[in-house]
Amino acid sequence: MQKGCPKCGRMIDDNLKICPYCNYNFEEINAFFHKIENEKSLEGKYAGFIKRLVAGLIDIYITVIITLGIILMINKNIESSNTVLTILLGIFIYIISLSIMERTSWHASIGKKIVGIEVTDEYENPITLNVALFRNAVKILNVLTFGIGFLTCASHPKKQTLADKISNTYVLNKIDLNGEEKHDYASLSRRFLAYVIDLLIIGIISFAIIYAYDYLLKNINITPIFLVQNEKAIKKIIPIIIYIIYFPINESGRGKTPGKRYLNIRLTDNEEYKISFTKSLIRELLIIVDILTFGFLLPISHKRGQTVKDILTKTININD
Repeated sequence: MQKGCPKCGRMIDDNLKICPYCNYNFEEINAFFHKIENEKSLEGKYAGFIKRLVAGLIDIYITVIITLGIILMINKNIESSNTVLTILLGIFIYIISLSIMERTSWHASIGKKIVGIEVTDEYENPITLNVALFRNAVKILNVLTFGIGFLTCASHPKKQTLADKISNTYVLNKIDLNGEEKHDYASLSRRFLAYVIDLLIIGIISFAIIYAYDYLLKNINITPIFLVQNEKAIKKIIPIIIYIIYFPINESGRGKTPGKRYLNIRLTDNEEYKISFTKSLIRELLIIVDILTFGFLLPISHKRGQTVKDILTKTININD
C-alpha cells in the first residue's frame, strides 16, 4: 500500500517513515494524531470543576446539619457552645463520613452520588479506607492554599485537585449503562430565557394582585381587619405564593410554562410521563438547594442538562 506525503504530495510506500523526496518525517504527524486521540479519550472521563463544586457544597451542608444536630443534643444551645470544638467536630464528621461513603459500593459521598461522580485510584479501582481517610484529611491543604488547591481541577488534564495529587486519586464521571441518550435536552441558555419570561409574567401577576389589594384597602370600608393590620407582610408574601404555585399549575400535565412554551421546552421525566402537581411543587421548593449549592450551573457540564433539583426529582427539560 501507498500513502501520500502531506508536504510534497507524492505517493510513497506505506512503511516508510521519512519521505525520500522531501525528507518529511511521518513520526511528527503520527505523534500529533496520537495526542488528539488521547485528548478525546480524556474528554468527559474526569469530573470537572462545576460538578465537584456542587458535590462538595452538598457534602459540607450535610456535615453542618449533622454537626449542629449533635451539638443541640449535647448542649441544647448552639450559641453557648465552644466554636473551636464545634469546628473540629465538623471536620472529624466530614472526614469520617466521606471516607466511609467513598469506600462503599457507591465509591462516592452523598454529594458525589447526586451529581454522578465517583472516586477511584490510578487504575480506576475503588480506593481503600486508608486512602479515603488520607485523601479527605489532606483536603485541608485545598483550604490553606486559599482555594487554589481545589481550583487546579479546572485546568488539570485529569481534573485533579492538590489533595487528589497527594493521595494519587481521581474523580471520574460515572459510566451510564443505559446506552445512548434518547432525548434532545434543552440547553442552559434556552432554559434561562424561558425562566426570565416566566419571572416577568409572575411579576406582572403579582403587581396586579397587589394593586387590587391596595384598591380594596382604600375603597372598601368593610375590609377585614386582618388584611389592614398585616398589609406590608401580605404584600411581601403575595409574589412568593404566586411563584410557588405558578410552576406546578403550568407544568403539571402539560409540562410547559408560558416561557417554556415560547422556547419549545417541556418538563418531563426520563420516560416522558406527565409531571404531577405535587412533583412540580416539590421541584420548585428545592430551588433553594440549587441556589445554595450552585446546582443551577450543573447543566453546563451535565449531559442531561439537569440541575440538583432535577436530579432529586428525576425530571428533565427537553426540546419539544
